[in-house]
Amino acid sequence: MKKIAKSIKLFALLLACMAIPTLSKAQVVDNMYFNLNWQVNSPINNNFADKTSGWGAEGEFGWFVAPNFTVGAFLSYHKNNKYIPTTTMASGTQAITSDQQHCLYQLPYGLTGRYIVNPDAIVQPYIGLKLGPQYTKTTSYMNILEPYDESWGFYVSPEVGMTIYFTPQKTVGANLSFYYSYATNENKLLIYKEDGFNNWGFRVGLAF
Repeated sequence: MKKIAKSIKLFALLLACMAIPTLSKAQVVDNMYFNLNWQVNSPINNNFADKTSGWGAEGEFGWFVAPNFTVGAFLSYHKNNKYIPTTTMASGTQAITSDQQHCLYQLPYGLTGRYIVNPDAIVQPYIGLKLGPQYTKTTSYMNILEPYDESWGFYVSPEVGMTIYFTPQKTVGANLSFYYSYATNENKLLIYKEDGFNNWGFRVGLAF
């Protein structure tokens, strides 16, 4: 677990370092962008934790490799919850009776790309795609017990969005996007089993 946390911190640090020229900008480098977003996420066909939540954030950085195309990196985090009233779960000769607070943690990161319809305008619609690994943890909080399961999988997420800059210099603006995501993670916990994770949601934040 410590190795996982360390690798994620290093990736986040790299993402931040790459974004410094954009954030410090007087647009020092015209072909860069950086987004920092609040994220709302809703799991699809998930029996473990299916409640929509706003406990998420996402950051990404990219640069233009062509007038309308960008490539870069992203890091995202989300937590979804579901309360389970008191129930008895049996497995073989053992049984547990308790209420439960389910928590689903998803942390994807990797590469991102965009096609921007009009990169010279103040209002810039775009379509994008994110690819990379995803770390997933399912946890059930019960009185004195806290069973959990962890897994790694492959993550893919198409999105459509729009960046609206506040000035013609395009130094600061607002970002809004809608996304769907799928990850191949398999998590098994108690009597619950999830084979793949589907989500949809939206992000809103600042664009630099």
